[in-house]
Amino acid sequence: MKTTSPKLTTYLHPPPTQRERERERERERERERERERERERERERERERERERERERERERERERERRKVHPIENVLKYFIFCES
Repeated sequence: MKTTSPKLTTYLHPPPTQRERERERERERERERERERERERERERERERERERERERERERERERERRKVHPIENVLKYFIFCES
């Protein structure tokens, strides 16, 4: 099996220059910032969904209170029925 000489390898794949390394680090930092922004957006969406669920539960409780509320005329009728008996 033939191997390439170190000089040829260096020629074909030269080591990155300082500028290239810096660019690569900057790209990596940018990717990390983008991932962080995406995670933040996901957390915000989750908080919004939770707020929406809470509002829905509140509306449901309100409907339940309305349903249980006795109409004033019912109280009057119950009073008369009670007095009559």
